[in-house]
Amino acid sequence: MATNLTFQYDREADILYINTRAPYPEQESEEIDDEIIARLNPKTDEIENLEILFFSTRLLRKELFSLPISARLHLDKTRIIGKGAMAACSGKAWSNKVTSSLTTDH
Repeated sequence: MATNLTFQYDREADILYINTRAPYPEQESEEIDDEIIARLNPKTDEIENLEILFFSTRLLRKELFSLPISARLHLDKTRIIGKGAMAACSGKAWSNKVTSSLTTDH
């Protein structure tokens, strides 16, 4: 199932949250890699949320940072800014939502 991804960074806790939906109590948690927590749908085992602990320190390391998941990314065409509007936004922040399906590699 393709859903929009949201990214939220908690600077105080140094955690990057990647969500396809809001977390809920029934989700199961599994550490899928060193300090990377997946929150899974209890019925389908699909990843609905990721929590990447110590995110800023991972960015400072020399080795490539990757996640042990596979994903198919597609643009949500209803959210794309047209070329003219994009040119007018130069220097301003803009974003597109990306839809994705996430699965673990193991």
